[in-house]
Formats: sequence, structure tokens, C-alpha cells
Amino acid sequence: MSKDKETEADSQAFKVVDHRRFNPDGSEKDEKTPLPDTSEEAFRPEPAPESAEPVNAREEEAKISFSDLVLSLAASAQIHLGVSTSPFSGKVEKDLPQAAQNIDLLGVLAEKTRGNLTQEEGQLLEAILADLRMRFVEESKKR
Repeated sequence: MSKDKETEADSQAFKVVDHRRFNPDGSEKDEKTPLPDTSEEAFRPEPAPESAEPVNAREEEAKISFSDLVLSLAASAQIHLGVSTSPFSGKVEKDLPQAAQNIDLLGVLAEKTRGNLTQEEGQLLEAILADLRMRFVEESKKR
């Protein structure tokens, strides 16, 4: 830390002094009881170790991509179309209005992101939308 920053930090710092009459255990303080360390050094956080990894494996796995979002909505639509089993009940359940809503969400996503996707993302979204729309038409005819 440079001296300029150090003096700037010192001028903005404030000191906290415990003037309470009793100790944390409830006993009365006497003149000989040392006061807790209230110096600025006691409140400074320890610096992070220099050898710390910039990104750990869990943070890397937790990153969600656009493709993950598309696949999640598509999986939900497939479950509601009765193509896949529900993870909650383990049974095939059809809910065409909910499937239509998920397909429409993917359609809105495709419309709003047009021109801003990579070629792979665009192809994935269009292929999934085409497949889900065809399946929806097929399932709607079965009713």
C-alpha cells in the first residue's frame, strides 16, 4: 500500500472503545481488566494468500451457459408433452398447455436473441424448437 493511500485510510478510520461497565460474563469491570484490542490492526481482514487458485472447480462447474438454459426449457417441454418421465413422480404425465408455454418461451428466446448467438447456439435453439413444435402438433392431434 502506498503512503498516500495509507494516510488517506488513517484519516478516514475511526476508533471503537468499549466503555461498558460489565464484562461479557456479567462480572463488573475493574480498573485492572484490560480493554479489548480496538486498534485498527485488530479489525483489518487478513489478505488472501497469494497462491490461491483464481477459480476453483466448483465455480467452474456452476457456470451456466445459454445452451444449458435452452436444454432446460426443452427438457421441461418434453416432460409436459409426455415424451419423458416426470422426475418428481417417475411417470409419464401430459400437460399440453404447460408444454406450449415452454415452447413459446423458447420461441421468444430465439426471437430476442437473433443475431446475438454463436452459430452453434443458434442451430441448437432452432433444432430444438422445430422438434418440440412437431411433437406438440402430434400430441395435440391425439387428443
